[in-house]
Amino acid sequence: MRRLQFRSQLAPRSRPALFDLEFVFGWWADQSPAEKEATITRIRRECQAENERRRHSRPQPGERYHSWTVIGPAPPGSRGGCVAVRCDCGAAGVVAASALRLSRSRSCVKCTRLRQAPEG
Repeated sequence: MRRLQFRSQLAPRSRPALFDLEFVFGWWADQSPAEKEATITRIRRECQAENERRRHSRPQPGERYHSWTVIGPAPPGSRGGCVAVRCDCGAAGVVAASALRLSRSRSCVKCTRLRQAPEG
C-alpha cells in the first residue's frame, strides 16, 4: 500500500492538495474534486485545532506527571508558563508546564538523586 505523501514530492497537478490519497482510500477515487478539497480542508482544520489545544493547554490541579502532582498556578513573580507542583516525597516546587508535558521534569532533585544513587 502506498503511503501518504506530500504533494511537493509528487508530480505537479493542476489543483493543489495536501496529500495524495487516491491510492490509500478506495472511496477517494469516487469523490469529486470539490468533495476532495472539502475533505482535505476539514482534516487540516481538525489537525490544527488539536495541535493548538495540546500546545496551549495548562496542566490542571490534580493532574499527575510522573512523581509530580500539579497543585495550582505558579506564585506571583514566577516566569510565565510555570505551575506549582508537589512531589510524592512532599517537596514542593515550581516547574515549567512544557517540562511536565515533555517529561523533562519527572521528580524533585532529592528523589532524582536517590533514584540515581548506586546501591550498596
